[in-house]
Amino acid sequence: MKKEHTFRERLPVGKFLEVLENAIVKKWSNERDPVNPNYKPFYMKPQYSTKVWTEAYQWAKLEVKILEEKNGNQSVFYLASSQMKQNISAEMVRSHENAYLKWTSFDEYKTEYSNCIWKVTVSASDSDGSVSTCSCPVFA
Repeated sequence: MKKEHTFRERLPVGKFLEVLENAIVKKWSNERDPVNPNYKPFYMKPQYSTKVWTEAYQWAKLEVKILEEKNGNQSVFYLASSQMKQNISAEMVRSHENAYLKWTSFDEYKTEYSNCIWKVTVSASDSDGSVSTCSCPVFA
């Protein structure tokens, strides 16, 4: 949405809602109308390309150290980002979790927290990955 619909000026609420309806909602509706010959399908579940599956397979072959915690009916996985030079440890995870959401500025978050440890949460009932979460930049 931000790529196509960044407003350069502030609008009164009435005008904003009008622009929202006419410029965004109608366009999205037309783009996703199956009658339209160039329509964009609306997916209810993630769609992964062969390229993404190949990259995931290549990454899995790297034998990255991953820590797992069971939390009720879900598993939480922690792994070091590619920018970290050492293997992940339980102490690093605890430190990261204790400091998480306690940064005082966006710059502090960017430099110290966003690219060090990634957290992946997978529910036991999530057979296709549609409700799993990941804190890595691609999915965050």
